[in-house]
Amino acid sequence: RDYLKLPVPISVADLHQRHVVLLGAHRNVYGLLGNYEIDPVSAALAVEAGKKFEQEQAELVQEMNVYLNQRNITLSS
Repeated sequence: RDYLKLPVPISVADLHQRHVVLLGAHRNVYGLLGNYEIDPVSAALAVEAGKKFEQEQAELVQEMNVYLNQRNITLSS
């Protein structure tokens, strides 16, 4: 599914786009990790890239929390 085509409010379009790109990056990392026996060097590099992507993901979550808090929006579970 092409998540970039999902309708989102314009005010969060940038956050949404960056999140979708990171999801794709995570998918690639896990694909490389799955082939660690065939290509251990790529798998090792994927681990390092995955750490960077995790940090970027945490920053996006923080940005979204700020957005929601500024607008007094709460999410229920």
